[in-house]
Amino acid sequence: MPHGLTVDHDNNIWMTDVSLHQVFKFNNAGRLLLQLGETGVAGTDSNHFNMPTGVAIADDGTFYVSDGYGNRGIMRFTANGKYLLEWGKKGYKAGEFNIPHGIAPDRNGLIYMADRENSRIQVFSATGRFIKQLSGNRGAVNSVDFDPQRSQLLASDDIAFLNFKHQGSDLLILDTTQARYKQGLAGVGFIMVVPPGIMI
Repeated sequence: MPHGLTVDHDNNIWMTDVSLHQVFKFNNAGRLLLQLGETGVAGTDSNHFNMPTGVAIADDGTFYVSDGYGNRGIMRFTANGKYLLEWGKKGYKAGEFNIPHGIAPDRNGLIYMADRENSRIQVFSATGRFIKQLSGNRGAVNSVDFDPQRSQLLASDDIAFLNFKHQGSDLLILDTTQARYKQGLAGVGFIMVVPPGIMI
């Protein structure tokens, strides 16, 4: 079951599959370039995933996999797919996760992890050293992405889906220099409701 989808700077398409326990990289014509994990086999070693949720590619080509639903950690690989390191375990303390779901690097090499069921974003160095956490939202954080042109971290949570009649996506704009959310554009806090079909 395909889950996470990322397009890198070279227009390659990265995908995680939570049922196959694998990560795939395709060129933009659909040719398979890289395949990691053993088809249909979950595991906890450097050659296996357990329902991976996302992929993030750094500027130097190294990439990170959020091995979210089963192993609750982050794995780092070279650009060619060689395992380098991993960190994290299930929990609620710094460096621990309850479903690491979305992942994104910034242009300074920091890694932002949407720690979904802990309702926060954790920030790490490229080698897994905990830097800080961004919290204060009221819902599970599902995804993160970094906008290098505006130096902003974008994230989505599920507050409107859980607490209100759902009318679109809930987009959070975060201040990456401080451990806090920025004011929402509508002046109602850190939540900005974007109606379906509206691009921002």
